Amino acid sequence: MPGCRLSGEAFEAIRAEIVSLIVFSVNYSRKSVWEKIVAGLRKGVKGFSMKSIKLSLIIFSTLIGWQTNFAQTGNEPPPIPARTPLTNSAPKISVAAARNLEQITGKTPVSRERREQAYAKLLESQRHIWAMRPSRRSPSPATNNVALARQALQKAVELNPLLAEAYTALAELTLLAPPYDLEEAVALACIAAKIEPGNFGARRILARLYTIKSRGNGGTLDPVWAQKAISEWKEVARLDPRNAEAFAFLSDFYARTKMPAERIDALRKWLASATPLDPYFYSRVMGERADLSPEGATVKYGQALLESGETREAIEVLSRAVADNSDNEEAVEQLRRGVESADAAAVAIAVPALQQAVYANPENISLVEILTKLQMRTGKQSEALETVRSLRARNKDNYSLLRLEAKILADSGKTDEAVALVKSLIGKKASAQTAPKTTGGDSNEIVLDSLMFDDFSNYLYIANLYSQARRGKEAVEAVNQALAATQNPERKEIARLTLATVQQTNGDFRGAEETLRGILANTPRNPIALNNLGYFLTERDEKLSEALKLIEQAVEIDPANPSYLDSLGWAYFKLGNLPEAEKHLKAALQVDDSSSTIHEHLGDVYQKQGKPDAAKAAWRKALTLASETEEINRLKTKLEAKNSK
Repeated sequence: MPGCRLSGEAFEAIRAEIVSLIVFSVNYSRKSVWEKIVAGLRKGVKGFSMKSIKLSLIIFSTLIGWQTNFAQTGNEPPPIPARTPLTNSAPKISVAAARNLEQITGKTPVSRERREQAYAKLLESQRHIWAMRPSRRSPSPATNNVALARQALQKAVELNPLLAEAYTALAELTLLAPPYDLEEAVALACIAAKIEPGNFGARRILARLYTIKSRGNGGTLDPVWAQKAISEWKEVARLDPRNAEAFAFLSDFYARTKMPAERIDALRKWLASATPLDPYFYSRVMGERADLSPEGATVKYGQALLESGETREAIEVLSRAVADNSDNEEAVEQLRRGVESADAAAVAIAVPALQQAVYANPENISLVEILTKLQMRTGKQSEALETVRSLRARNKDNYSLLRLEAKILADSGKTDEAVALVKSLIGKKASAQTAPKTTGGDSNEIVLDSLMFDDFSNYLYIANLYSQARRGKEAVEAVNQALAATQNPERKEIARLTLATVQQTNGDFRGAEETLRGILANTPRNPIALNNLGYFLTERDEKLSEALKLIEQAVEIDPANPSYLDSLGWAYFKLGNLPEAEKHLKAALQVDDSSSTIHEHLGDVYQKQGKPDAAKAAWRKALTLASETEEINRLKTKLEAKNSK
């Protein structure tokens, strides 16, 4: 009862336990703070009420974070227990506790003395829990302290079956210390929540237990337990509106159960949460690199916005994340995805942030590539060229920057200048710092520290530059020079695949088919050759049945490849099987939403199905992603034709 006084004997027992606990914890906490508390308690402040001690206990437990210290060595967080049944035939604590609860009614309340003794036992158990850290010399005391803590908690619930904190502590101990028993932990936590529905500790341990049972740490999600976990995490968030762990888990459950609006809302609340004191359970479930801090939610928030079609807001969020930390690879990758599918207005938002990030981290080629691509898309070719040349002046041996400069030149119509830049490397030898290294095995196998002075790679790149400019004769000549520059069979096959693409792009359809059939004669399971030959035949409306079989073989070898899935959908489209065409094109977009070709193909399917609005939307999306003039003009023609009807 709030406000009642403790008997002298009970108070002394509780005071002794608190003093022992605090003295013991000095080695793990800030000494000055705890010495003041110890001094205060030793003065014998006998005016403590039951409510005051209960509040002190809750605050004390929260500050120490005792649940993270079970059976640990160093600072390692506790393991998530294996889901194996116990063979112990002893009666479970939860069963006995349930019987005791049934015997208690409003007419037979727990006496004050028994409540006082129960609190003393609860405190005693925590002292044993903190002593569980095993020493290097003798790990056995930890096991002994587990038993002593469990005994004290069992006695506490025997004395006071209505002490919710004791059941919560027993649940955590059952979960985190051997012998592990997940079902018993759930039963004990449920008792605590039933006794005191607003008990934060009980709700949090229940949410964690349900998360484990739902297979929230991987595998196929159990929908029943997932809903239970969601319900409990929502209750945790209600009790603590700034609890990062609750919103982090809610956002993940919402993502896995296809609830995008709820996911975004949870992520927003996670961003506004307090920095968590206890991140260990989250990292155990979500992976050691999982970040529970509010800052860790930023990239997830941006990704969720992208997946929900909120591209502009996503770019704003991700641009800030990249500007704040240019080494955040995940943020950079998500921003790349965002800008690839964004319109010009949204793209313009990202440019200043990326310029800041590139200035801070000029070695990050991924950032430079994104920035220059955006500058090109917004019509600022000269700025893109200036950005790359400025960085190349400081990194003269950076091959990626050289190629990027060549690409910008080619995209600006300066093909000869781009080719000359790459040709300047042909025949040159690497310096000592960038010299090629060969392995000790096959003389044909080469491992290069730098591709800068690798003639084979440079000739192939030149071939691609010529092919992009529709200069087929020069492109074929460059591929033949690449073939002459290597004796490696795998490299020769790569060159022949490039040759087939060059031939197809420049109208030599028979030559492309002959080249690909030659590759398949030597390597019948080459998925690239299978897909390319099937796609080329499909594009020409030739041998469609054979084309379908070729592409199906490629998909069988690599079922998640978006290019192969696109080819399969396009072959079905040409064969008139629109449902299968739509199915595979949508599957391709699930893997790669940034391909203008896939969006255009899906728009063509929708048009044939009599869905003009869907077709128009797909073509518009394709137009925002298109980069080649021919492709842009073709899409504009399709959209104008639909608008005129």
